[in-house]
Amino acid sequence: MAKPLLFYVSPTEREHRYLMSSSIVWNTFDGNHRDVESWNRLFDKRARLASARKPPEGILLGDDVCADFLPACRKTFAIGKTLWKKLKKRLSETVETIPISILREAPFDRFDFPKLPKKKQLDLVLLRSLANVPIRHGQRGFWDTKNLCFDMGLSKNWGATDPEATKSLFLDPEEFFGWEFFTIDGEWVASESFVEWYEHLELNGLSFHQLDYAVRKRPPRLKLKKKMPEPPEVELEKSSTFNEKLAGQWMKKWDWTVECLRNRKWGPKKVRIKPPLQPDLVRRFEKRFGIELPKDFFDVITKLGRSATIDLGGVDVSHPAYPDWDEFSRAMPNLMFGHQLELWSFDTVKKEYGPYSDWSNTLDQFDESDYDTHYLNKLPIHMIGNGDIVALDLESGIPTYLSHDGDADLQGASLANSFVDLISRWTEAGLPWLDFIPSTPFYDHRKRIISTDNDYVTRLHHWLRGFSGEDDDSI
Repeated sequence: MAKPLLFYVSPTEREHRYLMSSSIVWNTFDGNHRDVESWNRLFDKRARLASARKPPEGILLGDDVCADFLPACRKTFAIGKTLWKKLKKRLSETVETIPISILREAPFDRFDFPKLPKKKQLDLVLLRSLANVPIRHGQRGFWDTKNLCFDMGLSKNWGATDPEATKSLFLDPEEFFGWEFFTIDGEWVASESFVEWYEHLELNGLSFHQLDYAVRKRPPRLKLKKKMPEPPEVELEKSSTFNEKLAGQWMKKWDWTVECLRNRKWGPKKVRIKPPLQPDLVRRFEKRFGIELPKDFFDVITKLGRSATIDLGGVDVSHPAYPDWDEFSRAMPNLMFGHQLELWSFDTVKKEYGPYSDWSNTLDQFDESDYDTHYLNKLPIHMIGNGDIVALDLESGIPTYLSHDGDADLQGASLANSFVDLISRWTEAGLPWLDFIPSTPFYDHRKRIISTDNDYVTRLHHWLRGFSGEDDDSI
């Protein structure tokens, strides 16, 4: 196959009005669309939308005339409905649209968002890519706006062994045969025929920069021995207190996860549970610090085990299973998964509580801010790799996320209703890393708990069962 010309697509926003990059996701006039992550997921997922959404409200920035293509939502463009009718026939395979209403503006000479007169209000549509070509072969890169090329220098840091992988973007033309307007690793690109059509109609708002790339066949997929069965269920409604039946459900789900990853050649290891503690030993710890552990946490470490650790394994760029994982993980923003996880450990509590308690007690000497109060009266149970902490509230028993670097969006976020509920939800979600989890799609902001039934969880389970990243688009 001949090497087709491709062009990187960028906006000419300095020449025209445009939609404020944050107005769609943080618009105070439109509370239903404030969640940044829900919008990111909407534009990163490639499946067609199952149902129509309520049109969000955008804010128009600038004092000049509108372009045919307006940059929007940091990820896409907005166009008029009349223009979409002209585009739809040739782009319907790779693009769909989401309606958006432009009811307000943000002139450069004002600091508010006045409502547009009714005659000037706009009904536009946001372009949403259904066709994304991931960057493969262990490459990582970004579009260099200064040099107008893809900078692949990050590839070496990710383990790419081919020296050429750090210099030139590798693409397989068979992946985008016949496509005219689509995305590569989330960046919009256009074919030569689309650019010619755009110029013929004398449209404006877009700039095109020829994309230099090397032709390289996509890596072959690892053939799996089988497709795994549906995951066993953890009964969340019965996970308010610890009992043997619930422990059995945890074990079945952990074993299922390990078997799925073994099928994918990840080299996982079954959960390791150390023998439970004598209740008297735990009571001495409580007496020493003058605290009482939440009952469900006490029951787990004295009836099931003092600690539980699971190793999910992993793959690097040289592993035959890496291409499929690479493609899947790119379609799942903020997914951190694999390797060894400490599910719980009294040894961690024993080691960390003393120094943590001494430090948190010093906060009482100063004026307490809302941010600092979340540190008080907490029992650290997870010391997360990014420096953050998951702690149990010693009064309510609620697992709480504590940020170490001042992130108010993470600080104090509850993760579950109790310790047992945390283990159940974490297990049911597929054991993603807890790092930054309140800011990931695994978190339900409305209920303020780890979600177990959203699209992200479904897609992770689907991948674990042995389906490819391409198959995920069908669910």
